Amino acid sequence: MTRLAGYCDRASVRPGETLAFHVAADAPALATPTFVRLICGDANPDGPGFQERPVDIELPTACAVGPQPSRLGSYLRAPAAMLRDWPALTFTVLLQPTTPDGGAQAIFALGGDGRASGIAVGLHDGRVELHVGADARFRLIAPRRVEAGRWYCLTAALVPEEGRAWLAVFDAASDGCVASAVGTFPACRAADLVPERAVLTLAALYDAATGLAHAHYNGRLEAPRLHARALDGAAAREAATVPVDRLGHAVLAAWDFSRGIDTCVAQDLGPHALHGTLVNQRPGFRSWAGALPSSLRWFNLDTHLLAFLDARGPRLRDPRAHQGDDGD
Repeated sequence: MTRLAGYCDRASVRPGETLAFHVAADAPALATPTFVRLICGDANPDGPGFQERPVDIELPTACAVGPQPSRLGSYLRAPAAMLRDWPALTFTVLLQPTTPDGGAQAIFALGGDGRASGIAVGLHDGRVELHVGADARFRLIAPRRVEAGRWYCLTAALVPEEGRAWLAVFDAASDGCVASAVGTFPACRAADLVPERAVLTLAALYDAATGLAHAHYNGRLEAPRLHARALDGAAAREAATVPVDRLGHAVLAAWDFSRGIDTCVAQDLGPHALHGTLVNQRPGFRSWAGALPSSLRWFNLDTHLLAFLDARGPRLRDPRAHQGDDGD
């Protein structure tokens, strides 16, 4: 049997006013509408029981209904066709994961066919991973897990023509390196890794063919950046936190979530203006002041605001329990 779910757009109307009914089903079907007056909606046998009376009103004999799924999970999507030609690339971001052990969670992806193709950086069961190539033919995995509620600085770099890649995770409070990994893969051109119609995403993987996203990240992100050079160690850590105007021509993109927080656009301060669209992200609710660890606030005192790219809101912990927070 096909299940129906629906609602009307208004709780009450006056004579002559209009009600609209919105109905969905778990499979395409035809539904026959009936208008009734509800006398008693309680089916408890100790009471009068469920009672309704038909109301004589002109209605369609049948209405077509079908699935209308809710696309849960928020993420950023930006154009990336110009990011197919570079000799080296480094991705940096500050992050505070909420549920790091919650399966696969993409943090950054440069692809668009819904798989971990192109280039992808994310979490899998608590460990940071870097994937390169279709179906993640090359996979670099950090040896230690990250903790929920802690702030980290994540850096991942690769040089395609040399077939080298590395990643590092730093504790934001102590600057100490929590985990790092280095690996090699078959040398190639950057254009061989990134699809022609590439899409850049933060906090999810995106399938351009279906327009759907999955593998959503759950937590907080701040200051995501792309650099047109291979950075490691202290250089990568510094590039993740210094003001954008000090990065020079080496920066490809730098999204500032404090700009235009009353919109669904994440502004890119880099030279290519890769402004991103925030999907399922309510304007004005993605940023707040005072949540960065005090050790990081020096780098951007005017705009220390955090992106809240939470894919599974009901699982979010009480912000007051997050280590390193001063409150929302």
